[in-house]
Amino acid sequence: MYVVITNEYWPDTGGVGRYTYTLSHSLSKYKEIEVLTHLGHSAEENDQLKVVPIFKRRIGSFVNFFISIVSLSKYIKNINNAQYIFSSYGVILIGVFCPFVAKEKYIVVFHGTEINRLDKLKKRNFLLKYLINNFLINSKKIVCISNTVNNIYKYKFSDIYKNAQSVVIYNALDSSFICNYPSPKRQVLDDKGINIVTVGRLDHRKRVDLLIQSLSKVTRYCTLHIVGDGPTKEFLEDEAIKLPKHITVKFHGRVSDKGLDKLYAEADLYVACAGRYKTTIEGFGLTIIEAASFGVPVLAFDVDGAGEVARMIKASVVDSRIADISKFIEEFSIELYRDQLKPKEVLALFSPERQARDFNELLQ
Repeated sequence: MYVVITNEYWPDTGGVGRYTYTLSHSLSKYKEIEVLTHLGHSAEENDQLKVVPIFKRRIGSFVNFFISIVSLSKYIKNINNAQYIFSSYGVILIGVFCPFVAKEKYIVVFHGTEINRLDKLKKRNFLLKYLINNFLINSKKIVCISNTVNNIYKYKFSDIYKNAQSVVIYNALDSSFICNYPSPKRQVLDDKGINIVTVGRLDHRKRVDLLIQSLSKVTRYCTLHIVGDGPTKEFLEDEAIKLPKHITVKFHGRVSDKGLDKLYAEADLYVACAGRYKTTIEGFGLTIIEAASFGVPVLAFDVDGAGEVARMIKASVVDSRIADISKFIEEFSIELYRDQLKPKEVLALFSPERQARDFNELLQ
């Protein structure tokens, strides 16, 4: 059996990229499955995966979008017994407009944001509504990466929900990225203050601005490490300059897995910044379980999938209000995290093996 797994046909180092790689890698361990995936990042280093050159990144335009459709249909038309997992909304649209793929049974993965985008598209145009609705109805399953996403799907596509049944299969954490960096964790926070880490793309959905602004009301010494890059970086740098002298903010940009391991290992607190912006939502919050797998105490904003996942591992959750965030950091102590799941428990709960098993059942 061939299984084609894609996420918009280009390398993606973010959550969806890790999702695609982790699922591809874990499914390839089943002897009866041959996995084909996109060109990019560590997928090229894994001998178990067949990397298809035509899934190379194509800059968005109508012409390149059409080329992607033609390339996909031309490539797969001679493959028998092929099944498809479409991950992320761009590929869903390619599937909608590709006649050959549209006749096949496939699995659609909703990470969250694409539900709102597709819902917006089908409201604008009758033809798009017809194509999208029929594409979803004909799918084998709709997979949602959290109950939050599943509930949004039920609401946005209630008219077709009965025909295209959804199932929740939680995201998985690929533990191979953990480099076992030695952790110099302190049992009691001392006068050096708190090392706080947050990781993610710096855009309007990741409300890092709320975290920075909340630190202006904190009296204890804090060092905030911000990992990631994106369109709001300059704005965040301007906000950081306004902070009092006992608060230090360091912008690391994009870092390697080993560099991220070091930051996690030395962190006293990880803060998962999440919010909503236009059609974008936080469907899961992969960095929450990444940090918890290092034994780092986690604080999550109570927004969409981030709040759901944080509660699953018994981490702390606060409303995304500056006053609530600053109060928590001011009163933070290690004792607050005795109930948070231990690293081995987190890795077991969100294991790639569990995710692959659930997908394999759908494919069979």
